[in-house]
Amino acid sequence: MSLKHGGVFFFFASINIFAAIAASFLPETKGLSLEQMDVLFGAVTAEQRAADIARSQGLAEKAQVDHIEERAIDDDRKSVDRVAPV
Repeated sequence: MSLKHGGVFFFFASINIFAAIAASFLPETKGLSLEQMDVLFGAVTAEQRAADIARSQGLAEKAQVDHIEERAIDDDRKSVDRVAPV
């Protein structure tokens, strides 16, 4: 099948017109975060997303506390080594 007399042009023009019409039905996403876009397009519910964010923040805070505690333990070991070498 060969497209003659501008057939290719009209083929791509029709695809572009269809895409422009289809894009007008999509919701606006300018200024939204990725988490908000997940909720907008129905990947997760707002409650699930809020729980995920709370869980990740809780894990980050726990990791930070663990890191501080490990550093304190290491500092204590160094101070003990300086005071009483074995």
